[in-house]
Amino acid sequence: MKKMTLYLFSLMFCVKLIAQTPENITAKAKYTLTHNYDTANTSLIISENYILLLGKNTSLYKSLDRQIQDSIMYANFKKTKSMSPPSGKRFSDEQIFFNFKQKKIFSATNSIVGKYYVERSFENIVWNIQSETKIISNLNCQKAVGEFHGRNFTAWFCKDLPFKAGPWKLVGLPGLIIEAKDITNRIEFSLTSFESIANSSETTFFDTKFEEISWDSYVKMSKSIQDDPIGYIDKKFGLKTTLPNNSPLSHHNPLLPKKMINFPLEAVKFYTIQ
Repeated sequence: MKKMTLYLFSLMFCVKLIAQTPENITAKAKYTLTHNYDTANTSLIISENYILLLGKNTSLYKSLDRQIQDSIMYANFKKTKSMSPPSGKRFSDEQIFFNFKQKKIFSATNSIVGKYYVERSFENIVWNIQSETKIISNLNCQKAVGEFHGRNFTAWFCKDLPFKAGPWKLVGLPGLIIEAKDITNRIEFSLTSFESIANSSETTFFDTKFEEISWDSYVKMSKSIQDDPIGYIDKKFGLKTTLPNNSPLSHHNPLLPKKMINFPLEAVKFYTIQ
């Protein structure tokens, strides 16, 4: 019995290790996201550039603008000791790692509450592949429609680029997703460049040291921050913080959508911590 328990533990450990084993990248794809996040004001649009690192069975999606911004902030900090964002805004800190073979997805964030990653549920999008085709950026693309977390998307994928990946969490088609729009046209992902890469030492796993936490820990932390974000930060770092009422941190849980966003990428109900 003891040997069987040890065997099962070893098997679980190996499966977990395989799910997180990085692959060397074979290609890079860059996307631009445009997002009209306030339905009451069509002029309020987020525009952000992302990079998708592609391996044979894995992918990593992260903000290219955030990488550039962090590099500028670090250089400024060495000169001025100030960490203010150079553009006055902060880009997405979430990184999304997929292992398609193992059907695993991990989400990592580097925010004021720390650097951590957590395993999320792997949800297959039920795509309805259409017969319609068109050329996008000199690529032969085919149409597919699917629903993901309260949003209906039309996607165009390219079978000539045989990756199951795509921008954000839009994955699972028999070819790289080149373009995707939600039915309202408030959310749009567009491929801006694709590059095949040979003999790269760069991998598809997270590029910095994150602490792995369980889903239960994530939910408990989310609830604590949702109830009292400043209190949570003070307790975690041994601080006593006083912020003006107009400070974003005085009312914003960094794990949840900003209150000003009434049309998030995922429908609000999917962010709610029960």
